[in-house]
Amino acid sequence: MTQEEIPACVREYFRVTAQEMNRPGGYLGVCVKKNPVDLFVMQRLIHQTNPERVVETGTKYGGSALAWASVFELMGTEGKVITVDINPLPMPQHGFFQRRVECLVGDSVDHGIVREIAKRVEARRTMVILDSKHKTEHVYQEMCMYAPLVSEGCYMVVEDGIMRRGPYHAIERFLGETSDFVVDGAVEPRFTFNPKGYLRRVTGP
Repeated sequence: MTQEEIPACVREYFRVTAQEMNRPGGYLGVCVKKNPVDLFVMQRLIHQTNPERVVETGTKYGGSALAWASVFELMGTEGKVITVDINPLPMPQHGFFQRRVECLVGDSVDHGIVREIAKRVEARRTMVILDSKHKTEHVYQEMCMYAPLVSEGCYMVVEDGIMRRGPYHAIERFLGETSDFVVDGAVEPRFTFNPKGYLRRVTGP
């Protein structure tokens, strides 16, 4: 669909949402650069699939890691978030963030980083959220490297496929090479920033 084919009201929604994501305050006072509709869907997926670990690439301000940690806190589970960023900013100081979030510094496609994360999620029910560098090759590498960590029935969420020259192309390439994941259109919201980005693992590990 070209820009001209997108209804004006939809273009306005995306424009205003992008503006709102840059406003101070965010989630519990911490900036979180997420479409609020997608943020809502992801907390629902955490609640429904009950992972023990959420792995996130792209920490930035820590707002989204704070959101996932707060879901675990409200659910009363032992769930934790493992988040990695090559250049993270100062992290939130909320008490439950300190207990539930493990922050790693490094390139998300560095083999040492991936091995460390794999060790931390071993034998744990795991969900993965990819939201770091949005270049096609980088996202494709992430998908290949982190897919083995995702538990059957859990999700690998690939963010910002609305940027079609980056994540969207990576998703299409990845799906052309595996039958372990399917696009779950039933959970994808209509006004998403992550088209084809809600991938449910249907086989192993």
